[in-house]
Amino acid sequence: AAAHEMAACAAKLAQEAREIEKSNDTVLRTPHMKEGNLGCKTDLISKPE
Repeated sequence: AAAHEMAACAAKLAQEAREIEKSNDTVLRTPHMKEGNLGCKTDLISKPE
């Protein structure tokens, strides 16, 4: 039961972080690209470079 509570709390915190990012229109993401290298994304509505 404790693990489920921790997972629910983590999901809630992640959702709150997404809402903050949307309101500021800023984000820092480093997704893996198809070529295997890391991309960089700083605007919420943009493609990774």
